[in-house]
Amino acid sequence: MFLRLILSCFFFDFAFSTFARKEEFENALEILHEKYTKRIDELQNKFEEKFRIQDERIRILEERTRNQDESINSLQKDFSEKSELVKYLSEKLNYVDQNIGVMKSQIENDFENKTMSSQIPQKRDASLAHQIKQKTLHSEKPEFYRQERILLPTNTIQSSKVIAFYAYLSANLPAANAGPGHVLVFDVAKTNIGNAYHPHTGVFIVPETGVYVFTWGFYIGGTDNYHSLELVVNAEVWGIVHTHSVAASDYKESTGVVVVQANAGDDVFVRSSATYAHGSINSDHASKTFFAGWKL
Repeated sequence: MFLRLILSCFFFDFAFSTFARKEEFENALEILHEKYTKRIDELQNKFEEKFRIQDERIRILEERTRNQDESINSLQKDFSEKSELVKYLSEKLNYVDQNIGVMKSQIENDFENKTMSSQIPQKRDASLAHQIKQKTLHSEKPEFYRQERILLPTNTIQSSKVIAFYAYLSANLPAANAGPGHVLVFDVAKTNIGNAYHPHTGVFIVPETGVYVFTWGFYIGGTDNYHSLELVVNAEVWGIVHTHSVAASDYKESTGVVVVQANAGDDVFVRSSATYAHGSINSDHASKTFFAGWKL
């Protein structure tokens, strides 16, 4: 009996000790779990913050790269336009030099012709008086002499070189770019024989003096959309065409033709009217807004 009591106490003590250790172990595990869970959360937050910073840096670098690409494209476009402007000014200077040379030659020829014309009548008058005197001495009836008019040579420039161009807008021209006094830049030059039309400026520089035919046309659509387009030579309006679309599904076209006696170096272009310019100007698969010309 006593032995059973001892054994029972032993087992009870063992069981209690085991239960206490288990509870301590579970508490230790729970503390350790909380500790590592907190640590993992901290590491996860740090990694997420680093990833966020890296993503922001990548976004900034991509934005800078995009801005640099836009700047490069802008500089290339500006360089192309400046090159076209330099070419345009060089051609204008060449035309001016040519005109100065032609005018100088004409002035020299006019001076020589006037000198010749002032000398020839004097010689003819002296010869005519001598002939009349001789015939009078020989008792012959004097004859009537016709003095022919001296035809002065003219400096006419004739050329068999073909000069012609045809260009159109590659896309619709928005209303913001089609306001009053806007010069239309027909950027697609399908025909440019003589290279006198400049697709970056929309200007045709007359390469040589002569008679030229110019034609231009456009079409518009939409509610209350109207335009007048002028054909301008230097600063003078030679022709103007107008059209007006009323309804949303309304589309209208207009075309003009002029014949111009143009001089070398003249600028010919198409611009919107200062009075009638409202809405966009269309140029697409349905119809083209165009500018063309040729030398007769």
